[in-house]
Formats: sequence, C-alpha cells, structure tokens
Amino acid sequence: MRKEMYGSIARKCLIAVLLVTAAVLLLQTDYFAASGGLPENSAVSPARAAGAAATASAEAAAVLVPRAVMVRTPEGAVSASAWDGEATEQAFRRFAAVMGEALGSAGAPEKLTEPEFRAGMESGCFFVDLGGVFSLGLLSDWLGAGGGGAADMDADMLYLGFSGEAVSLFFRLGRQGFYRCATATQAETLSARMSDFAAERAHFAWEDPRLGGVDPYSVILEQMPALYRVSGASAWDQADPAHLMEILGMNSYVASSYYDADGTLVQMEGGRTMRLTPEGMLYYRSNEPSPGAEKHDLIAAVNQVCRLLRQSAGLTAGDAEIMFSGMEQSETACTVYFDYCVSGVPLRPTEGHAAAVTISDGVVRWASISLRSYSRTEEPETVLPMFRAAAIASVRGETPVLVYADSGEWTRCVWVYEQWRQND
Repeated sequence: MRKEMYGSIARKCLIAVLLVTAAVLLLQTDYFAASGGLPENSAVSPARAAGAAATASAEAAAVLVPRAVMVRTPEGAVSASAWDGEATEQAFRRFAAVMGEALGSAGAPEKLTEPEFRAGMESGCFFVDLGGVFSLGLLSDWLGAGGGGAADMDADMLYLGFSGEAVSLFFRLGRQGFYRCATATQAETLSARMSDFAAERAHFAWEDPRLGGVDPYSVILEQMPALYRVSGASAWDQADPAHLMEILGMNSYVASSYYDADGTLVQMEGGRTMRLTPEGMLYYRSNEPSPGAEKHDLIAAVNQVCRLLRQSAGLTAGDAEIMFSGMEQSETACTVYFDYCVSGVPLRPTEGHAAAVTISDGVVRWASISLRSYSRTEEPETVLPMFRAAAIASVRGETPVLVYADSGEWTRCVWVYEQWRQND
C-alpha cells in the first residue's frame, strides 16, 4: 500500500515537472507572442500602467519634427531655425519644458481677432510652426505635462507670449481662427530661455508687404541652412517579415503564408492579413472583433501607431527619420499620417504620405507603409533663397514649403507651393 502511495506521489510530481517544462518551452518559442506580452484582459498595477504610458509618450515624442521655431524679443530682434534637422530640434527642446508647462496649465481658450493675435507676438514670443495640424492634448502629452484647457483643440502653429508677469498660450486653428489661454508659466522663466537663443535672422511673411499672398505666419529665413543631396531606395530586402508580423500583433507560428504572382508575400492569421510587396509597400488589414474598449483614447492610439512606425519603417530608414505629419479623427477612430525626413526636411512621395495607419478601439485596423531607406550624401543641394521662393508663391496666393521630392527613382530638394488654409 505504501509503495503504491509513494508511486502515485512520484507520478504526480513528474507530471507537474513536465507541465512546467512545457509551459517554459512554449514561452521561449514566443508561441503566444500575438498578445504582445500580457493578455488584453490581464490585470496591471496602476504604477506599471502609468509607467508604460509615460514610456509610450516619450517614445512617440521622437516623431515630433517642427518645421520652424522662432524667438522674437520685446525689442523686436528676431531669430529662427527652420528645416535644419538637429539644430531646429535642439532649439525646440530648449523650450520644451516651458511649452509643456504652459499647455498643461492652460485655462479655457478665448477667441481672438487676428490683430490681437499679432499684437501678442509684437510684445515678444516663442513661436513654433508645427508643420501640420496637431492635437494640443497630444502635444501636451508628448511634452510630459498632459491635459490643459485646450487639450481638446487642434493647432497648426502656436506661441508663448507675455501677459504681464505671466505667459499666455496663443494658437491658430486653421480657418477656425485664433485663440489665447492663460497659463501658470512665469514671464521670468520664458525670458531666461529667450535670452540665450541664437539662430538665423528671420521675419514673418506678414511683416513684408511684398509677400501678401503667403501664409502670414510663415517664417522667412534670410539665409537657408546647408542642404545636401539624398538618395533613396526600397527597403524591401532589409525588412524582416516575422518582426513586422509581431509588431502588428500577428503570430508567425500559426499564420498561413504564400506568394502572389507578382512576388508579394501574403501572411494571414484569423481576420488579419499582411502583404509585403517587392516594391517595399507594407499593407495590413484587420477584421478582428473589438476587444471591447469602453472609450476611444486618442492619445493612446496615436502613441501606439508611433511605436509601430518606429519599429517598422524607422528600423530600415537609413539616414532618414520618421516624422508625424498629421491626423484625422472621429468619435471612434483616427487615421495618423507619417513621412520620412532628412535633416528636418520632409521626404514627399508622389502621392499622399509615406505611411497612414487607422486605429479603432485600441486595434490597428488598416495600415499602408512605404518601407524606404535613404542616404544623405556630401554633395550640396541648391535651392532658391527663401525670400525669392516666397515672392513667387505670393503671386499665386500660395506658401512655399521645402521638401525632398521622392519619385521612387530619384530624390531632389525643391520648393513646393501649397494653398494655405485660410485661402481654401
């Protein structure tokens, strides 16, 4: 009897060891990698969730590439950095904490007339041309503050201006006009940052009567930064399909795979399909059911897309970086747009953007991503001085924007002319 009891115990111990060993082996093979780590309904401590959110915001902020930053002193001296990659980024980062504090502490927006908006500039300001339409709530999150009275609004440009001993946040919302918010930021703090700023001489288009057709708040540099030729090619041969599937939430171990007649790799798992073409285009579509999110979280959605782009197109971009180019949103979904840039100058494909991703209820529903690799050469690019480009644009009622035009076969730095929003 005792021998049988000992034998039973031994068999149970052996079974337990085998079960544990099997579980470890399954985890090591990433068999359950499609969940991205923890299951969707697993409990996460508040501290861990907050830390993960902060990390996601910091990682996403890397795609913020302002078109121009400018400092205008109360005495009227103006200097700016634009289309200058690291220099412009460093200039913006110098003011990032102050801007974050202003956004996070902003009160309710007050509608302004355009003369009132300009008057705030003339008393001294730190100005940022975002280069696209941004959610101020998203921008506040990226700068480490979060919230604020203007969090539900968008802007394509904004500035911090003096209001006595305090600082006000001013911003333009396209055709919807101009706004101002009181903030808790002190004038002394902003003044200290502005006093140390040094860059190229510049002015706004509205300050030159010869540029009446240009967006009035275009920053006109007196001298352009050095520009260099860029070459580009498909990054198809550098792409890792298994890695791409992983970041899209697909399980490469259970997906079915085949090649179309044109050489496109097709991976299918459940209601999800990924296609990788020989030209380097990545397409993804998901018909998976919603996990049951209670509320559409715009900031979390955009941060998720930023991480996806940095871990896909960003890994094979070469000398280029991934930049946020704007977004469209509804109550239940948002589509986020990205482009490549070299030294702060956007790389503009023939049509649309380099990447567009739609996310709903925390799930990526659709994506189109051009996998490209770029190399910056030491050969200089020559473009028209900015004032001449602006003068040509003014006649046509347009605004000059510097880009690297990418046809797929060649890349060239040029001025393109765009209608500015108030003339739409």
